[in-house]
Amino acid sequence: MYRFIETPSHLRNHQQRIKLKSWHVKSTAVGCVLLALTGLSVWTDGGWAWRIQNDPSPELIPPNATFKNLSPIGFKNRWTDYYSIEGGNQKVLVLGDSHAKHLRGAAQYLNKNYDLTFVFHTFTGCLPIFGTYKAYDNETSPDSETAEHKGCRLQIEEWENYLTSTRFDYVILSGRWNWYLEPREYFDTLQRRYLLIDKKEGKFLEHASRSVFVKQLDYTIKKIHETGATAIVVGQVPHTGKNISGCNEMPSFWSKLIDRRCNHTPKSVVLERSQFSNQTIYRVAMENHAIPVIATDLFCGD
Repeated sequence: MYRFIETPSHLRNHQQRIKLKSWHVKSTAVGCVLLALTGLSVWTDGGWAWRIQNDPSPELIPPNATFKNLSPIGFKNRWTDYYSIEGGNQKVLVLGDSHAKHLRGAAQYLNKNYDLTFVFHTFTGCLPIFGTYKAYDNETSPDSETAEHKGCRLQIEEWENYLTSTRFDYVILSGRWNWYLEPREYFDTLQRRYLLIDKKEGKFLEHASRSVFVKQLDYTIKKIHETGATAIVVGQVPHTGKNISGCNEMPSFWSKLIDRRCNHTPKSVVLERSQFSNQTIYRVAMENHAIPVIATDLFCGD
């Protein structure tokens, strides 16, 4: 049986010290539902049914007049994907790397039951942190930048610019944070080290990724809130490290292999891998009145 487990102590103790904020009291029912996105994604008591689609690759809805100005670079390279679900006036934008697509099932559910409009814009391997870009540890300067990483840098700039011109009620940030922040915890499962580079400072150092993440996540949330939207930051979802054959099939993949995830990756290892990113996401989000969704708070039981 899969169920909610006790919140990790380093998060639980912090949560107990947080008093209920007036801004949270005023949250709408829609906000409460969005806060449960990850819970819905891993809840199995009837919850997996709406995540596993008969067609794992649903037909994409082309941009309508409201969203036609979405990042033009996103349609000019093979690393970017666009997906939208048309609904009511409440609009949700999801930004992230390819793994952010795991929220599509939840988006379809919320669209059907709460008439929310969703727009997904993802770039493979590109974290949605403004003022940064991706690099590998063997890239020591912008001169060694690959075409993919140049595209990531430009895409992040487009995301930030896009938010200033298009109105959303919620902006969800999702990505494989741990690969950039806890690479040594993955031992030899990662062939290369991932770096999160501050485009102003440009330090190609592994330890610098953490400080860049803390500073620029704060900046990103503030920029989102300046537009009038509410920021939601989703922690990295635990995985087995096994190959995933297409992100569009991730809901089905997780449903079938969730037992393997729990059996092959001890909970202690998953918590260790995500400790820094979870703590940072929780702290920075709460400081900025954003909503943190910590995936490891939702785990499989015995």
